[in-house]
Amino acid sequence: HRKCRGRNCATGRHQMRGKASGKAGVRKEEVHCAMLGFSMPAHVRLENISSAAAKCVATVGLCASLTVLPQSVLPVHASVITENTLLRRYVVTSGEALLRYSLPLGPAEDKLAVRQLQRALEKLDIDLRSKGFAALRGARKDLGQAQSLLSPGQQANIVLEVPKAKRDAATVEVRAAAEDIERLASELEKELATKKRGSFNRDKLEVLRHSALKHIGNIETMMAPKKLPYKIPSRYDHLPRLTGRAEVELRLRKSGDNVFRDEKNNAMREVTVQAIVDGFSAPLTGGNFVDLVNRGFYNGMKFLVVERGQFVLTGGDKGATIDGKRREVPMEVKIDGDQAPFWGYTLDDSGLKEAQTTIPTSAFGAMALTHSMDNINDGSAQVCFFLLDPRSEAARSRRGNIENGNISNFGYVVENQRYLAQLQKGDEIVYANVISGIDRLVPGRATT
Repeated sequence: HRKCRGRNCATGRHQMRGKASGKAGVRKEEVHCAMLGFSMPAHVRLENISSAAAKCVATVGLCASLTVLPQSVLPVHASVITENTLLRRYVVTSGEALLRYSLPLGPAEDKLAVRQLQRALEKLDIDLRSKGFAALRGARKDLGQAQSLLSPGQQANIVLEVPKAKRDAATVEVRAAAEDIERLASELEKELATKKRGSFNRDKLEVLRHSALKHIGNIETMMAPKKLPYKIPSRYDHLPRLTGRAEVELRLRKSGDNVFRDEKNNAMREVTVQAIVDGFSAPLTGGNFVDLVNRGFYNGMKFLVVERGQFVLTGGDKGATIDGKRREVPMEVKIDGDQAPFWGYTLDDSGLKEAQTTIPTSAFGAMALTHSMDNINDGSAQVCFFLLDPRSEAARSRRGNIENGNISNFGYVVENQRYLAQLQKGDEIVYANVISGIDRLVPGRATT
């Protein structure tokens, strides 16, 4: 097993070695190597990854079940690898797309027509970023699938997946998405007719793809549950929790004579960014942030640390004191495919360091609550905004990004992200407001 160094694990030739040794469990290094074997080169197309994943799933489940873990960690498991997991790891690079996939739409969500439509458009992103005839074939294939799912006779399938009370609104969104897809297909053919080698103006087409995905995201939001589909342990009843999604606006100001620059190089002292906080994946961490924003805690806060190409940090270093006591939020991680997050442990603690989280740090603008080096359960108010290039090794690979699963992610900046990369130490948050979703915030119970 050491000899293969994980390179061939996905083929099934080495991943089961040692199972008949008579030992009580599989060595941890073998568990990790079996899971690392699932990591495949980024250029492998999704269809090939899916076939390799099928060979790997049984081993991952067996290894996870045999690994000796603390009793309180045992419910955590390496979830079944689905096509959505693969998209999150190899294709999806934007926070908006990751937020769409993290919506809990039920145990059979992979089979939903709206998910199939979304996957086709997410894969189209790769086609539009590539050049040559292979990209041309891929784009036409993915667009053809999207058009088929949005044909007049098939649109009803998507609408019927939405709760009855929201189907009229869903019909409007489906028709708008269909119009965007038809325009996208038309523009693609026009572009291709003027290019001899299959290259095209991606930006022109991306606007329509993004618009269609916005409508699809609105449909999926209508399908999301009105409350959390799981229970949070009673020991955390004193903490606020977010039972859905919330949108937060942050007004940023440059220090001194420094300025922000927009896409046209115009200079501005102040800019506004917007973030989506995901309470479905991180109810306690997201609830803590939204509650502090609602209290005005971040108003006037300065950015303390700026690591170019890595992250920016704000929120002070003393934490948030509520009712005379420092609030501390436990480590919170949700693995893709699991119904609920787990609390109090990192993926490394749980022996699942290669598992995929629902809202990873791999997208530019990922937001996370920091904790001290000595205690992963003392996160309070300090927030980290990740600035990783979404196509870099650090963003895509667990081996490159040690924070994934070891820090509590709770959302993404989705509007005006470009200004995060321009932040410097000493810049400040003028104010932060909850734009929507405050009704999904449940306050913690008072402690005596």
